[in-house]
Amino acid sequence: MKSTTGYKWLRKCVRGSAIRLLSYQYIPGRTFIALSMLLSLASFGIYVSEASQWPNEIEKCGHKGRRHRLLDFLFNLFFLLHFLIRWAASDNKLIFWVDPFSLLDYCTVPPCLLAFALKRTWMGLRFMRIFRLFNLAEVLHNLNIIKSASALRLCQLSSFFLAIWLAGAGMIYLLENTGDPFASPPYGNAHRLTYLECLYFAIVTMSTVGYGDITPQTTLGRFFTSVFILCALAAFAYCIPEIVEMFLNTSKYNGKYLSRPGKRHVVVCGDVTTESVKHFLDDFLHPDRRRTDVEVVFMNRSKPDLRLKSLLRRHFSRVKYLEVCVIL
Repeated sequence: MKSTTGYKWLRKCVRGSAIRLLSYQYIPGRTFIALSMLLSLASFGIYVSEASQWPNEIEKCGHKGRRHRLLDFLFNLFFLLHFLIRWAASDNKLIFWVDPFSLLDYCTVPPCLLAFALKRTWMGLRFMRIFRLFNLAEVLHNLNIIKSASALRLCQLSSFFLAIWLAGAGMIYLLENTGDPFASPPYGNAHRLTYLECLYFAIVTMSTVGYGDITPQTTLGRFFTSVFILCALAAFAYCIPEIVEMFLNTSKYNGKYLSRPGKRHVVVCGDVTTESVKHFLDDFLHPDRRRTDVEVVFMNRSKPDLRLKSLLRRHFSRVKYLEVCVIL
């Protein structure tokens, strides 16, 4: 009876500590989550470095020349720890095993740890670590690095598009440089491509341009490209137009006004029209007034028209216009 009670108490303590390490409400949790994101991106950076330096060595005996293998091994030990903490904190252990980030760990952590223990090198599915970008916007938002809704949406779209692009290039790199196992001889039709060439091929494929200067030569590579076109085209059509629209809709009148020490300012809001602004500035900026260091800040929910823009440019040194909604 005592052993059962002790086990429940220990399990409760372990789960509580795990939850604290995965919660943004606590400093250790924010630090741990941010560190996990940084190490994931660093691990992918090591993969890109090795894939660029040794494009013909998908699998190799020994670690000679691979200066970052120990560092990547330590990163994956951290990812294993992160996996165990997520498991301890999960409410439904069955659902946890099929969670997308758990599947990501299956494909990246065990191969790296086994390859290091066996003194072998295999590029494999290490590129899948870039899928951590799917969680980048959430991390930056909860760390108060991203605060506005538009910036959060832009980060979501950009990270999603980059993850699909970089991961697609990684799979093409793996399949083409490995060859087909059913070829004669096995793996004898390997097509040597660098990772940068695969990046170029992936973006050309995603945009449906297809110059034809680089084409997959293996059967598995062609099959994957056929499937990748369908998924990547959807991602390209979904992300790029919205990203472009967000940039085009960015106005110079958005943002906030920061007062400077020793500089006074006056806020004007309400019926902000060309005529009202003109009458106000003619009186407030009249040469007879002694104070010439006071700035005027106009706040209105709509963008200025052409006449008002011309008036604002005439007094640009002392007048600011912000497109905001003022709630008194």
